[in-house]
Amino acid sequence: MRRYEFLDKVELHPNTSIESITETETGFEVVTTDGESFQTSVPPLLAHGFEGSQKLVSDLFEMRDDGFPLLSVTNERFLL
Repeated sequence: MRRYEFLDKVELHPNTSIESITETETGFEVVTTDGESFQTSVPPLLAHGFEGSQKLVSDLFEMRDDGFPLLSVTNERFLL
């Protein structure tokens, strides 16, 4: 039952990269990298469209197709 309340009150935008979040007089403005703008009266939930830290170590690892490091069972697979 709580799940339905969540779905009624939250709008999800999967695979949307976020450029910025700005506090406004009426709440918050969320701007995507595509230039789309969303307004909300409360702080945004799950606004994690920023690039992950795996990009910082990408030159040290072989990479999977999804952009994350390809790791062995012992997390020792890296390029020298």
